[in-house]
Amino acid sequence: MLGDTIYAIATPPGAAARGILRLSGPDSLEAASRVLVAPPPLSRATAESAVVILGRAVPCVVLVMP
Repeated sequence: MLGDTIYAIATPPGAAARGILRLSGPDSLEAASRVLVAPPPLSRATAESAVVILGRAVPCVVLVMP
């Protein structure tokens, strides 16, 4: 609801060169720092990073919207 933090995978099903992860809400920067190999810079809403899934770093584009 209003004021909640939302986590959403924006990559369609199937193989892709990189994933897209959207995070929005008041705890989005904290959440991003927990799941990304390198946390996103505070001065940008998007970052190229990697998410560790089943022990493997998967490249992704992260959209963080606090």
